[in-house]
Amino acid sequence: MKKSKKIIISIISLFVVSVITVSSILLYPSYQTLGDEYYQTSLDELEGAIRNPLMGHLAPLGTDWSPVPDTIEEFSKFLKDRPYGTLFRQYFNWIELEYDVSSDFDYFLSHAETKLKNLEKYNIKAIPRVILNWPGKEDEYNGIYWPVDMNDYDYDSTQFRERLELMVQKMGRAWDNDPRIAYIQMGIFGQWGEQHTPSPSSDMQQYAADLFNEHFKNKLIMVRYPTSDFFQNNNYGLYWDEWGSDTQWSVWDRIDMVVSPEYKDRWKTAVFGGENTFNQAFDPGLNGGRFKTFGYNTTFTAEQAFTEKIPEIMKYLGLTHTNHVEMVMTPSYTSLRDSAKIGFDVVQSFMGYRMVIGDVKYTKNVTNNALNVELDITNKGCSPFYYDWNIALSLLDTKTKQPVYTQVFDNISTMDIMPGEDWDIQQAKFTVPPQTHTLSQTFNIPESIKKGKYILAVTMLDPAGMVPAARFANNTQVKGGYTALGYVGVNKKIWFPEYNHFLNFSEKNDYANDISIRYYKNLAMFETFDIVTESGISSAYIEFDKPYKVMSAETVWNNMPDYELWVSADGENWQKGGNLITAKNNTGRNIISKSNVKYVKLSFEENSTAILKTFNIYGE
Repeated sequence: MKKSKKIIISIISLFVVSVITVSSILLYPSYQTLGDEYYQTSLDELEGAIRNPLMGHLAPLGTDWSPVPDTIEEFSKFLKDRPYGTLFRQYFNWIELEYDVSSDFDYFLSHAETKLKNLEKYNIKAIPRVILNWPGKEDEYNGIYWPVDMNDYDYDSTQFRERLELMVQKMGRAWDNDPRIAYIQMGIFGQWGEQHTPSPSSDMQQYAADLFNEHFKNKLIMVRYPTSDFFQNNNYGLYWDEWGSDTQWSVWDRIDMVVSPEYKDRWKTAVFGGENTFNQAFDPGLNGGRFKTFGYNTTFTAEQAFTEKIPEIMKYLGLTHTNHVEMVMTPSYTSLRDSAKIGFDVVQSFMGYRMVIGDVKYTKNVTNNALNVELDITNKGCSPFYYDWNIALSLLDTKTKQPVYTQVFDNISTMDIMPGEDWDIQQAKFTVPPQTHTLSQTFNIPESIKKGKYILAVTMLDPAGMVPAARFANNTQVKGGYTALGYVGVNKKIWFPEYNHFLNFSEKNDYANDISIRYYKNLAMFETFDIVTESGISSAYIEFDKPYKVMSAETVWNNMPDYELWVSADGENWQKGGNLITAKNNTGRNIISKSNVKYVKLSFEENSTAILKTFNIYGE
């Protein structure tokens, strides 16, 4: 008897109801032309800081006094007084995610969503922390956030272990593939979720760590103390409570352990962040932080910190490779003098990653469809780019600045471009400088691209939409998240390839307040596709409850098979959803950018055997 081909599919659907079925022209000395074929230049680094995702000064969002704005216009006004923020720490009280044992996953999603909506429109990502106790908090629950059917402060019972397992399952299911989530602060235990008062036992730490490791495969986890079993036995980062505090650095919390021989390389794969000691100084009615900052005998206001004490801030950034710090805990930055704002910008320019393009060389006039591009990239920040994003090349229309062609560079990820290491306090620099990465590739320009002059640009693509969502730190910025390398001719000879960026006054932007780039949310996530095809081509069809604008798809496999992705409005007329792009860890991505999509199809060749671990579809 002949076996029939089959695809066995088990689904978890998030956020949408889904079903699935089987079956002016100036010349500058820095530019030079290499004959008629190539153009070579060296781009200048941007003076100043950039509002880039997954790093930097945290935005004071998600609190009673500063909710997430509802519109781009409101957010634009909000950002002018609170520059740079693309991250914010969001507390989730356990009881608002689970009132009692009957609160299911839909209950969790609906209540969590109230604090996460619209973030993708603003290019913001949240760092959630689930807490059970906020001492002194006067609210409906008086600061005690245990579910109503559990005993407060009962961290050791069998009931607590069972409920913790259910909670972490929900957290992982909802947030591990949600692009709106940046990193996870474990929280849960003790006051403010800071894992003290009380501190979890070693046995409970192992139990909780096992749960988080099982249910978070994609997001990086942060814990409170380097002295804990959490940190020492797992690849976790830290959230430093009073960032820059000398007391916490070497006495109380022993943050200095992160530069010890045993843990000095942890920053390369685990994220470090925190909140500062001079936080309340932004409020004119308060006077500095609580602890002796930077080893001195007095507290410092933020004004002093960002003027007099920049070397100390840079020291701690360099030693710990800090990715983000919540430098304020009050509604605005407006109390800072202009001199302090300069220091605030200096800190943003070093904290986290800072990708700078140096030397560039490319085919000046494309006549045979082959565009050769070579460019150098250096990370001049202090931390890595912790997630796997693609670096892409685009041809932009010179008038609209919209892409007519986009393709990624092969065999390179933002994760590969590391900063320097081994910070020298006296010299205020890394003794091991960052390695410059050279990207070199030949791009096949489709014949469908019209003859003409284009802006040749690069960008970093957020997988959630495969759209530009981070900027390189160069001064040839183009609206929409692109960095121009120069002009290029496609079947048209151009004489002046330099990009005259400062002639485009209409594009001048305050990159501390840039709202021209964004990403997209996860419309649906499916898990555990067991793909088995014996003969012929087999397909898996996904039907949405209504048409959506679908921007991209992402698949993660145990061993990625050959497949194609198709989209359709009616289930009959199919369009290919872009070329497959390979990424790290058996991940495939497709740039789609199609509206009115109701069906998505994966097609596999015969004799395909694989496990599709996750299938994410991004759009709106």
